[in-house]
Amino acid sequence: MIPMIDPNGGYHADAPTRILNASGQIVDQPTFDMILAAGWREPTAQEIADKAAAQAEAEAAASLPLQSATGFAVQDSDGHWVELEPTGDGLPVIGVQISNSPLTPEERALMKAERKAAHDALKAAAMFGEMAK
Repeated sequence: MIPMIDPNGGYHADAPTRILNASGQIVDQPTFDMILAAGWREPTAQEIADKAAAQAEAEAAASLPLQSATGFAVQDSDGHWVELEPTGDGLPVIGVQISNSPLTPEERALMKAERKAAHDALKAAAMFGEMAK
């Protein structure tokens, strides 16, 4: 694979398999000379390094929690965004699915309230079960 820069400055991981030649005809499997004549060029060492750095940065950013105006979230194994909400009562954090992100602050507050109510109901049921013993 030979990385190439197209005539518009776009970076490509490999040389094109089809080009438009000077007379406007599509050429399948062009030679390297034909590709260069069509305005493509090989990237400089700096362009290759910049592309690799941008790719590494994108991969690192993809592994970080999402930060938005409404807080932080991570992706679960199904690809859904889940906001981690501390309970403040020593129990594990509440995972609030916010897959239809980006949420408005109102939507986020409603989803959090619903999940918190479900958590509180489970906690109350557990406490009631302990008291009945």
